[in-house]
Amino acid sequence: MKTLLLGVSFLMAFSMVGSIAHRRPAKVVEVGFDYLEACETGVGECHPIVINRQNGETVKLVMPNAPLAAVSVWDEENFRKLSKRLGTYKPIIKLPENGMSPDRKAPVLDLSALRDGTYHVWMTSCAIGGVVELHLRTQ
Repeated sequence: MKTLLLGVSFLMAFSMVGSIAHRRPAKVVEVGFDYLEACETGVGECHPIVINRQNGETVKLVMPNAPLAAVSVWDEENFRKLSKRLGTYKPIIKLPENGMSPDRKAPVLDLSALRDGTYHVWMTSCAIGGVVELHLRTQ
């Protein structure tokens, strides 16, 4: 009985290691401070960010690390309503403010569950803010 339990435990542990080994690392896209500043001011290059991903791939968007940063993601319909202040609108993702502490973390958005399409990422903070247009595509 002991041998059987040890064998089952070994097989379970081995199968978990195998599944970890086959996971793809996340695709990480970083939005730089200068890029977001160009999107905020209109001075400089602020082209839409295009993210091509594989089916099932984890995709993360890292925004600049700024004090009191609040980040939200808007789909086309809600962003249009927000821009024109029409009807009710709400973001599809909203991160809590990251605070003022020196050890604060940069805001990270997990975009993996979003469907292909156009999105608008809006960041506000004490230091920088702006809206970034984002295109998600699955290959």
